[in-house]
Amino acid sequence: MAQGNKAVSYVLGGRLLGLAVVLYSTAANSISLLDMISWGAVGILAQIIVFYLAEWLTPRFNINKSLEEDNQAVGLFLMFLS
Repeated sequence: MAQGNKAVSYVLGGRLLGLAVVLYSTAANSISLLDMISWGAVGILAQIIVFYLAEWLTPRFNINKSLEEDNQAVGLFLMFLS
């Protein structure tokens, strides 16, 4: 992967922010540790499903290849999905 790939940094930042929001929400609203872990897992699984759903909905468009080519529009799109 090339140095300075902004598209990948957008995706990584979006995923980290999405993960932080999910974990904060579960920690703030859970009544037990098991409740927090289970809802956190649901949120993380939802993020994974959304990524693969985006890949599946665009069969003629390779998301990973576009990210390697520093396609910033794809990076921003995936950031907002996270």
